[in-house]
Amino acid sequence: MLFIALLAAVWPLGASAAEGRVALVIGNGAYTNAPALANPANDANLVTASLKRIGFDVVSATDASRRQLLDAVAEFGRLAQNAEIALFFYAGHGLEVSGRNWILPVDADIAASTDLPVAAVKVDDILEVMELSGARVRLVFLDACRNNPLPRSLSRAVGRGLARIDVSAAGTMIAFSAAPGTVALDGNGKDSPFSIALAKHIVEPGVEVRQMMAKVREDVVTATGEKQVPWVNEAVVGEYFLAGKPDGKETAAPAPPAPQATGRSDDIAVELAFWDSVKDSDDRNMLELYIQKYPQGSFREIAEAKIAMLDHPPDNRSTVPATPQVSPKPQANPEILMEQSARQFVASFNAALSAPADQSLKSIYNIYAARVDFYGKSFSTADIVRDKAGLIDRWPQRSYRAPENEMSIYCNPAANSCNVSARVYWSVASAARGKSASGVSQTDLKLDFSSGAPRVVYENSETLSRN
Repeated sequence: MLFIALLAAVWPLGASAAEGRVALVIGNGAYTNAPALANPANDANLVTASLKRIGFDVVSATDASRRQLLDAVAEFGRLAQNAEIALFFYAGHGLEVSGRNWILPVDADIAASTDLPVAAVKVDDILEVMELSGARVRLVFLDACRNNPLPRSLSRAVGRGLARIDVSAAGTMIAFSAAPGTVALDGNGKDSPFSIALAKHIVEPGVEVRQMMAKVREDVVTATGEKQVPWVNEAVVGEYFLAGKPDGKETAAPAPPAPQATGRSDDIAVELAFWDSVKDSDDRNMLELYIQKYPQGSFREIAEAKIAMLDHPPDNRSTVPATPQVSPKPQANPEILMEQSARQFVASFNAALSAPADQSLKSIYNIYAARVDFYGKSFSTADIVRDKAGLIDRWPQRSYRAPENEMSIYCNPAANSCNVSARVYWSVASAARGKSASGVSQTDLKLDFSSGAPRVVYENSETLSRN
């Protein structure tokens, strides 16, 4: 198996690489059994030059065979041990089969989808190498959303473009050159629009990595006449300035250590990321660690219920019901658990909106889903952050609270969702402008629990009164 081979190459390393910045850059275009691509080698060279300019140690390969690609991944994994930032860029043919993304070496000869494990490289395996390296921040850029290069007889098994990758580990950002299920353009020059924009903005000092991707998206949308829209999913904690902070003193702000529970609004982003990393675990110790760190956490009841199930798993061998075991909430009602989590989430949601600007914006990235029905329009997380940033800039002082006795919640465990309707008492002020306002609004939210941590997928609000 590819993962086992890469694990053996990376894990037993005795001496770790310097705690810095390491990148793997691959550009494959000279395919022997698939349509050739003119741009990927140029794209790889362009991105490599930009990365070296801002201090990255780059492992690069162009027109790589499968063996050369695996060797490059293994070398990258070794160098990335305990690095501050590990970055992966790929340009070339990529495809999605049954929800899994694959990148193609130039010697890939695929007659059937069953050839993929031995002829191609799974993107998930490279992501796993990056996580095993212990790198604090992991950035992935895939300029591989091109048309299906497989034989026409296999087209029905293959998705268009690449499949969405959900980020579960804190510190990870994944950027596609085009939205999941859509195809990227090669452009009219020797480089793709996405690679040109990335190479341009990645070297801009004073630009945080999320702002950088917003600029990349804007350039690509403009260059392609709105035919191509890059897509980003991320769980980066803290701010990272790849080409230097605005004051020029540092290139990256270290991610804060995992906090003990303080109940502060700025803890919510870290708590959500931590829960995402343990929610599917069958390791009792990991679930107990969540409870230890967050004794008042949003998912404490769910963690306790999962621990109870691990302690007393159901016996399906007998049709006679077993005598209930005495344990903390072993028979907890999923609907009640979801409602409790939803109430705590709403409290954290309002606390995040009431927090100082930098804390508030950090939290927003982990509150919303990738796409949200936001006041009647389809918004991305980045769109919502921009919208909230405008509000925060206009009103630096903000307070939002939703009394529990004025909140109604309906949860559907089968759909992994909760609908929330809450009366919100708010006040805002701007000392610089000498203005203030307050009032009461009716806010409606829909929370999606399918990834474990609740995410807002619908938001609307109506002002009931102003003071």
